[in-house]
Amino acid sequence: MLGASGATRRGTRPALRGPVLLILGLLLALSAGVADAYLHRGIETSSSPPYVAHVSGRGLATNIDLRDFPESQIETVAATIRANGFQFVRHPFIWSEIESVEGEFDWERYDAIVRSFSDAGVEIVAVVYGTPTWARLPEHVGFNDAPPADPLQFAEFTGIVAERYRQYIRFFQVGDQPNNPGNWGGISATGTEYLAVLAPTFNSIRSENPDARVILAELDPRGNSSAIGEDLRFLESIYRSGGSPYFDVVAAMIDGGTASPFDRRISSATPSLSRAVLFRELLLEYGDDQKPVWFTHYGWDGLSAVSRQTQADYLLAGIERIREEWPWAGLAFQWALRPDTVDPEDAGKALLNSDGTATLAFNSVVGLVDQGIGTIAPTGFVPTDAGPISYSGAWASQHLAGRELQTTSQTGANLSIAFEGTGVVAYLRRSPDVGMIHATVNGEPLPGWPEQDGKAQIDLRFYQAQDITVTLVAGLENGNHEVVLELASPGNLTFGGVVVSRDPPLRWPVVLAMVSALAMTSFAVWDIMLYLSRYSKTLRTSDDQESTPRLPSMPDWRPSLRT
Repeated sequence: MLGASGATRRGTRPALRGPVLLILGLLLALSAGVADAYLHRGIETSSSPPYVAHVSGRGLATNIDLRDFPESQIETVAATIRANGFQFVRHPFIWSEIESVEGEFDWERYDAIVRSFSDAGVEIVAVVYGTPTWARLPEHVGFNDAPPADPLQFAEFTGIVAERYRQYIRFFQVGDQPNNPGNWGGISATGTEYLAVLAPTFNSIRSENPDARVILAELDPRGNSSAIGEDLRFLESIYRSGGSPYFDVVAAMIDGGTASPFDRRISSATPSLSRAVLFRELLLEYGDDQKPVWFTHYGWDGLSAVSRQTQADYLLAGIERIREEWPWAGLAFQWALRPDTVDPEDAGKALLNSDGTATLAFNSVVGLVDQGIGTIAPTGFVPTDAGPISYSGAWASQHLAGRELQTTSQTGANLSIAFEGTGVVAYLRRSPDVGMIHATVNGEPLPGWPEQDGKAQIDLRFYQAQDITVTLVAGLENGNHEVVLELASPGNLTFGGVVVSRDPPLRWPVVLAMVSALAMTSFAVWDIMLYLSRYSKTLRTSDDQESTPRLPSMPDWRPSLRT
């Protein structure tokens, strides 16, 4: 009995050990997968193409409306905005104000606004909307806004705006929240209906200014529903309707709600910074991976959702996360500069109080200028006219395939790129006429390149002209760096911007968990197979009672003791 009981114990423990280890291994692998998705979803490093083609730098930006200011103050306000570090403003251009009577245009107020921002060095994103009464269908007259009865009329008007301000405005946003019933004659537009306005308007803008860029309308997260998520559904309907060729930038309204910018949970129905990842994933799903996403409203409510101090902290942390982790994210426009320019329910998201004094959030945001925002490039593509790129010598602009290039034939002319990351890829032109390029990073020769006089030599001579990408440097310590390119011999140097890369963030806890799960699962499978082999008698072991035949018993051969 003792032998049978012992055999039972020896057989039972291995039978349970394998399945238990297998379950534990699978649970550990599942946990590691969930942790990886939570920690790293949406993170990109720009380490390999295709690269998101940003059409602007990524300095400070805000929403502002100067129409309520006296003309005598507009110039001062614009200069003050720039003095506080803002490089971009998103400003309404209302069709019904400019052309209240068909064929009669009143540009006075808008001319003053455009001139003042231009003089101050602030770029305008013109948000064009507001169908005048004469251009609406009769049943839409009573609403705040409505679609034009003839989309070609809106397209023609926007083309006139683009032509008039060609030297001053290169960004045009077509419409405002068309999925909000109040902005579409009392009913929510469909993607197809909005596209009927967007497509001819895009063509009209580009015909007047080939260098202009068209931003998709900002979409209301709720639309005609009480639940959040209608913006993503509407964006998808635009793609399904074939709208991708008619815009250069996707717009997203990003309300942080009560969620911390460090909260990486993602839900289409919950306000948070992380919700922006869903816009990127939708673009990837439809193969539109080179378009940037602009946050045309970005912020937290410092009155009803979080405290003023928390609002200030979240705005800074959110911008830091955007710049480090999301090379696909472009400009992030602060929700509002002044509370009287937004709905009362959003007044707490403004950077100024109602009396014009600064909030904690305002002081924190403008403090980013001292930390290099606008002058130090984050992860992702950096166009040739962005603030982090500076030029010395004689350079000329070239426009090719919708991109702006910079070229020089002056020996000794150079450019420098200030960036935060671990590497840089440059768009350069190789050709028979190219000169020798000298390059340094942080004052030292680029590693891996031939050197002369303490500088790396880049030889791009080739039998035909081609625009290519060249990895200048990689594997640097993550931090602030400067790369300098100099035309060192007779010839030319043509430059199309750079891509700043950043090595993936440390993932050792997830990797360790996955390795442990793999080892545990492998051992469990081996143990189960071993047990099954024993059970089926295909493998003989010392534990098998029948594996060795019994020897016959021998008679007692020992002699008896003498007495």
